[in-house]
Amino acid sequence: LKNFMPSLRVSVYHGAKRSLDVHADVVLTSYHTLRLDIARFKHRRWQMVVLDEAQVVKNATSQLAKAVFQLDAEFRVALSGTPVENGLGDLWSIFNFLNKGLLGTYPEFQENYVKPLEKGNDACAQELLQKIKPRLIHTLFHRLSSQKASMINRLLTSLAQAQSHFLL
Repeated sequence: LKNFMPSLRVSVYHGAKRSLDVHADVVLTSYHTLRLDIARFKHRRWQMVVLDEAQVVKNATSQLAKAVFQLDAEFRVALSGTPVENGLGDLWSIFNFLNKGLLGTYPEFQENYVKPLEKGNDACAQELLQKIKPRLIHTLFHRLSSQKASMINRLLTSLAQAQSHFLL
């Protein structure tokens, strides 16, 4: 972040003597630390929360996923190279973070999508794809030339300049 946005005030929330800098523009922490200290994070409205390696929250019943779901943010971003490792429940969990309710509750998702898809219902697959496709930018940087990737990077940097109080 120092290379791209030297004016941002970055705080690392980690370690035995960690303290939350409420004036920081960006707060970096680990999933484990977030889970342990969710009470400090959940009562604050964040401009943006970014989950790197978002597949870590694939198990919606885990303490970690439950902690992440408690975060209040205006914008949410989930970065993952493997959003679905074990089944469609992984996808539901990530989308529950990104856009709660988009795919229904977990039991509704099972009934409306998982079971029909297991039976080969292609119309159901298309419906699910139509719901999630507008929200996906998967493999974007891998498919772009370095010039276009640089342009996107500048766009994201501009967005970061316009916002503050990110939790990454």
